[in-house]
Amino acid sequence: MPNQQPESLYQKRIPIFTREIKGKFRTFKSVILYLGLIVFYLLPWLPWDRGAGIPDQAVLFDLSSQRFYVLGLVVDIKNIMWLAGVLMLFAFFLFFITNIAGRVFCGYFCFQTIWTDLFIKIEEWVQGGRNKRQKYYDMPWGATKLIRVGGTWGIWLCVSIWTGFTFTAYWAPAIELLKEFVTGQAPFAAYGTTLFITVATFVMAGFAREQVCSYMCPYARFQGVMFDK
Repeated sequence: MPNQQPESLYQKRIPIFTREIKGKFRTFKSVILYLGLIVFYLLPWLPWDRGAGIPDQAVLFDLSSQRFYVLGLVVDIKNIMWLAGVLMLFAFFLFFITNIAGRVFCGYFCFQTIWTDLFIKIEEWVQGGRNKRQKYYDMPWGATKLIRVGGTWGIWLCVSIWTGFTFTAYWAPAIELLKEFVTGQAPFAAYGTTLFITVATFVMAGFAREQVCSYMCPYARFQGVMFDK
């Protein structure tokens, strides 16, 4: 018998080119998108006066002093066991909402959803509507495709780098960290974290997209069990 190729466990990804739609759910999703991005990118740069010798960053998880600063709340890392209870409450609330309203978390509040939505909007802004994006995808590489598709990837990369740095800025004073980054004096962990988040954002939101939900996300896996009587 001829040798048979083993069947792949993963389906080859079929590119999805979404259409721009309007309606109350899309409007609500856009509000969540912009609000979530504003909060994420703004908080490390928001000043919060706490007195002399204490970081004046609104949200800072300061590992050197073993304290978490969240607006007016100061949490000693040694007394953070209560955080497990808070996370459990959030988890139960998430399960409850899923049973009542379905996968609203995945559709509106998940980080993967928010950043994928942002990258799709950038793609639409640079390349145009659904038909044009599909045309660029199918055409061979040339000057036009290089400008449109390459330009899209370039903006994605800039957003990904800033996303990686912003995440790192939650763990160190943002202004000092930016100066150290530019001068090459930042700790290796800062560069490594920024690089990891940059690559993850660029790949997951730009290329993997729904594959993350299908093959990587554990929450997407066990949601089916929650609907099984």
